[in-house]
Amino acid sequence: MALSASLSNRLRIFLFAVALTVGLSACAILPPPQHKAAAPIERMEGHETFATAYGTIANKYIEPLKISEIAINGLNGLSRIDKDFSASLDGEWLTISHDSFIKESFSVPAEDDVEGWASLTFDAYNTARAFSPEIAAADASRVYQAIFETALAPLDRFSRYSTAKKARDNRAKRNGYGGIGLRFRVDDNAVTVTEVFKDSPAAEGGILKDDRITRIDGVPTDGLSQEQVKDMLRGRRGQVVTLVVSRKPDKPSLRFALTRQKIVIPTVSWEIENNVAHITISGFNRNTAKDMRQALEALSDHPQLTGIALDLRGNPGGLLKQAIQVADLLLPEGRIVAQRGRHPGSTQVYEANSENYFANLPIIVLVDGRTASAAEVLATSLQDRDRAVTIGTSSYGKGTVQTVIRLVNSGELILTWSRLIPPSGYVMHGLGVLPTICTNPTDSSGVTQKVDVSHALAKVPTMLDSLHLKAQSWRELSYEEENKRDQLRRDCPAKRQKEGPHMEIAAHLLRSPNLYQTLLLSGTPDQTAKHP
Repeated sequence: MALSASLSNRLRIFLFAVALTVGLSACAILPPPQHKAAAPIERMEGHETFATAYGTIANKYIEPLKISEIAINGLNGLSRIDKDFSASLDGEWLTISHDSFIKESFSVPAEDDVEGWASLTFDAYNTARAFSPEIAAADASRVYQAIFETALAPLDRFSRYSTAKKARDNRAKRNGYGGIGLRFRVDDNAVTVTEVFKDSPAAEGGILKDDRITRIDGVPTDGLSQEQVKDMLRGRRGQVVTLVVSRKPDKPSLRFALTRQKIVIPTVSWEIENNVAHITISGFNRNTAKDMRQALEALSDHPQLTGIALDLRGNPGGLLKQAIQVADLLLPEGRIVAQRGRHPGSTQVYEANSENYFANLPIIVLVDGRTASAAEVLATSLQDRDRAVTIGTSSYGKGTVQTVIRLVNSGELILTWSRLIPPSGYVMHGLGVLPTICTNPTDSSGVTQKVDVSHALAKVPTMLDSLHLKAQSWRELSYEEENKRDQLRRDCPAKRQKEGPHMEIAAHLLRSPNLYQTLLLSGTPDQTAKHP
């Protein structure tokens, strides 16, 4: 039956409305992704940043590298931002693709043309912004991080890139920062002071351990993260920061106005117990050697000392030259450490002068699996020079030196550029420190044995010959014999050990001069290795 014209028109309008509604609903359900473009990296900054990075990696890394591989690896880091992005080298052309479709090709520069590869990297990034909304939306910090982290990924695990913010934190650890001088923890939405540094604005102002900080410059601390609180407490030197502190639940809150000063985190602490000096070094920053000298001078006022227990457990390292200066305070003239690398500036030899505090006082060094890098340098120099007996587990085994390069974008490259050679001449990387008395030994089946003071000391007379032979083997293995090096470490596996009988064993040895001297000589090899 034929429809009337008016009915037919009404039906068409109805069907159109339904189609429009369905279409709009579909759009509402599956909207296209929206990416707000970030400000692009400026050409001059980008070119200089990439050129400095590529040139430095090629010149200073401990092994030779091709600039083309560094740059292409770095460009492929943009796939961290947009998974469909890729860069590949095809003969004399670098091809940029997206979702397997070629978007652009660039002629490649000469292999050693740092400036050319820097320009190519910037041009490829700039092109990628045009077809990738994700890359266009990434800010400069994220782009640099993606490129440099991927460029460095094939290198050793100690070579890395730090963003501008992380680099600031690293410099603060090494050189100090503007702050008030306290440590804190954040838990259950409460900011609790855990330590107040001596002679700091916080100490002089009256802040105490266990105080709860409830406001910083008027802002409540409830819900703030550790990082947020740290950023609020730190700032430019000379500026005032105001804290509101709760000390006792039933007492009114206290208000403190503190002027920020340069704070260098203390790394040396000491105490005397039963005529044994316990010195702890938690890391190495710009003040460590100075603070260690002050500690030794203060200890010189105690003539009844029987020895020093130097605790390096958990010490991750830090500034190498500070560790060398600490060793210089405790060693007679002679070798402390050498370093060897490919770049001319990376090869150095460090010798002790004639200071040698407490020359006739025995020293015990405590190490564990977290004792690393500069801390291992201090421990091995004292051990190899027959200046200390070591107690603990195998140390971390980081025997390389990193150089830090600050980039135009305020980020940092940290590059491995040399290996450390202790006085006896072996390559420390991958081995670390061999403890004279192991507090984490394993039996023939690899099961860890429990160690107490009596157990450790009872085994001493029977282990002297084997200890001497192991010390010899430890230092004679070549750097390339990784399996044998790992096997030696398995006899006393690296392990974090802040608890245990270490101090009791140390105290006993320091009160037993003959036993100490026997262990001192048994724990070091025959000094036949040639210095590098």
